[in-house]
Order: sequence, then structure tokens, then C-alpha cells
Amino acid sequence: MDDAPATSLVLVRPGPAWDHARPLAAQRNAAAHLAWVRGHVAAGTALTAGPVCRHDQRLTTDLVGVIVLALPLAEATTLAQTDPAVAGGQLRMSVHPYFRVVA
Repeated sequence: MDDAPATSLVLVRPGPAWDHARPLAAQRNAAAHLAWVRGHVAAGTALTAGPVCRHDQRLTTDLVGVIVLALPLAEATTLAQTDPAVAGGQLRMSVHPYFRVVA
């Protein structure tokens, strides 16, 4: 029996190209990132996703948002690198095993 979870938790943080003077919605690649997230939610790859701050306010923490992917760790790590805002340096994502509780 494999003990690795089939889901992964992605913590989304500002990347090296994040502009701290601008809110989330005004970051370069913000629209492409949102389209990437929405596409994965619609496809069922992402079980849930969202920011931890208001999109129209400047970031006050080091955490931008979270995504729960219906993928094991290796696949989720590879997928996270395809986000346009990660590729552009506005965001960085750390991927962790997520032991999802299901009723």
C-alpha cells in the first residue's frame, strides 16, 4: 500500500518579480495566473483555490494564496511550474503532500 497522498497543497507566495507597491490584481501576469487557476478548477485538477488577501489590496503577509490539487506531489510540483506568474517570477509555489480528509 502506498502511503503517499493523491492530493497536494500548494502555498503561493510572492516571487522575486512581485511588485510590493501594487495589489494582487495589478501584478504582471495576474490575469494569466487567474486563467490558469480557473482552468484547473474547471478541469477538476484543482479542488479549491483562492487568495488569502483581497485581490484589490496590497499584500501584507508573505502568503498570497493556496491551491489544493488532485494530484500527487511529483505531478503537482511539475504543474505548479507551468503557471504563467511563476514562470514570470511574480509568484513562487511550494508544493506539499496533503492528506485530505473525506467523509
